[in-house]
Amino acid sequence: MSNPCPSTFLDKNRIIAAELNITNNEKKYSPGSNFAKWMLQEIKRLIANIMSGSRSVNTEILNYFHPMPGTENNGNRTWMAATGEDEYIEIKQTGDKSFNITLVGRDKRLRKETPYSGVAVATI
Repeated sequence: MSNPCPSTFLDKNRIIAAELNITNNEKKYSPGSNFAKWMLQEIKRLIANIMSGSRSVNTEILNYFHPMPGTENNGNRTWMAATGEDEYIEIKQTGDKSFNITLVGRDKRLRKETPYSGVAVATI
């Protein structure tokens, strides 16, 4: 039986997974251990699935995010989700197919910012 996916598609999927530190589509964090790390991992998995063209996307993570009113700037939006008592994750659309994911901690000190481009941003 031949593989229905061309090797370029599979190679692209592997490269994306490697860049996002995801192997064999396994979760590296569980919700009980550290919610923020789990959420970041789920966001990365969602992006990897969208970038690879997968139609089987788990949208459970989207329930945690809420669009921020007044953040539409030239059609761009910002979504936020609390991940702890003093931290949150922000997804900020920076263009038609690009956005930044930022984990912000106590006193709004930036902990980690990850830019993505070439991704179709779904309307939440």
